[in-house]
Parts: sequence; C-alpha cells; structure tokens
Amino acid sequence: MTGKPCTLAILAALPLSLSAPAFGDYVTVHMSFTGHFTGTFAKAKGKGQPIAFNATDLVRVENGRITDNWHIEDNLTLLQEMGVAKVKS
Repeated sequence: MTGKPCTLAILAALPLSLSAPAFGDYVTVHMSFTGHFTGTFAKAKGKGQPIAFNATDLVRVENGRITDNWHIEDNLTLLQEMGVAKVKS
C-alpha cells in the first residue's frame, strides 16, 4: 500500500491522453500524462515546472470484466522532471 495515495494524487492532478487498442481478450492502454509540478513530493517543492510521463497497462477482459492488469510507468522521467532524481551520464 506504500505510495498508492501519492500516486493517485499525482494521477488525479494531471491531464491524460489515452489510446487503447484491443487484441482478443487483451487491451493495451497507453497513457500520456502532462501537467505542472506545483505541490510537494517528499522534500521537493514544485516551482510550476512542466511534467510529462507515460504509462502503459495491459488488461485482460473476460465476460466484460477486467480479470488481470499489468502496469508500468516511467517514474524515472517523472522524478527527474520534478527535480527529485538525477541520472549521471
């Protein structure tokens, strides 16, 4: 459960674009989030800098219900844009 409320707060605050092609029982959902970091995350305080990151879900649907969900998101890009993570080259 760690991190879930924060993730939900971040996702609720960002505009979303979405594409969802289906293949049989599986649907791939690709999401692009954009917005501005104006709040706080851990010890980082937003200065209005632009934020953009992607996430992808693969969901399996049986009888009109989602039975399985695999999710991945580009947290490294998100944290870099927030000024929380730095990657050495």
